[in-house]
Amino acid sequence: DTIVPPAITNAHNAVAGEGHILVNLGLVHTDGRVFEYWRSLLDAMASIRPLYSWYVWDKLFPVPGDTRGRLAICHEWIFHFAKAPRSLNKTKECKHAGKYHSNSGQRTKEGDVKGWWGLDTPCQDTKVPGSVIRTASVLSNTERTGHPAQYSLLFVAELIEPVTNVGESVYDPFLGSGTTLI
Repeated sequence: DTIVPPAITNAHNAVAGEGHILVNLGLVHTDGRVFEYWRSLLDAMASIRPLYSWYVWDKLFPVPGDTRGRLAICHEWIFHFAKAPRSLNKTKECKHAGKYHSNSGQRTKEGDVKGWWGLDTPCQDTKVPGSVIRTASVLSNTERTGHPAQYSLLFVAELIEPVTNVGESVYDPFLGSGTTLI
């Protein structure tokens, strides 16, 4: 039998209907190998919400210390569980905002060049964020609380803002240093 952790059960109960659940997990090594502890989470979640996608948190700075022959770890995963898709909020600024598409098109899977749908129209101001979130754990000493796994306000905003609308609930079963609450 798969045991569903209480925090996941509480999260499931807290998100009504088609709510989305995002879970952040890092890399762990035991006995010289990667310990795939997240597999039990994925199995447990299958009965609650299917794995919808996953993302990478690029923490920008590797964890210091002896890497024991591995590249220095500077990322974690964010698993996204959902029963159904939802429209995401476009929260990232487009670097080409207001400029006009100048490319003649892109290739189809058959190799033919297909025209851009937005040719001769200006690029939008904002877009849906990408699947790699690039921000440090804590951005400044004023954010630092001493919590061993603290998130920066920017990291939490990068996750919450695209998948929620004003007035919707956000449930953090751990809350830690309170970054999600802020």
